[in-house]
Amino acid sequence: MAETAEDGTYRLTTFKAGDGALKGEYHVTLVWEEPVHPYLALRDSAPQKEALRQEYLAWKEKHKERVSPIPPEYANAGSTPLAQKVPAPSGIANSDIQPGK
Repeated sequence: MAETAEDGTYRLTTFKAGDGALKGEYHVTLVWEEPVHPYLALRDSAPQKEALRQEYLAWKEKHKERVSPIPPEYANAGSTPLAQKVPAPSGIANSDIQPGK
């Protein structure tokens, strides 16, 4: 598992953050997750939640959910065209995908 940074880089994780992947061959899946407002991550009784309420309501009014730029077949290990051998021959694993239509 990995999360992509703003610059497109990532570091794989197996057991703890950044520890890499175990040796082997993998189907690579990609999933788009729409970022959520911090208000939604707080439990109802959290004191910070009420302080963020007005900001959240204004954000919600303006926010337009984005369609995933990743075609749906990339999200499933049975249909993804991406595969990767670990360790990668060059030590770096890059994958190019064609944006969804």
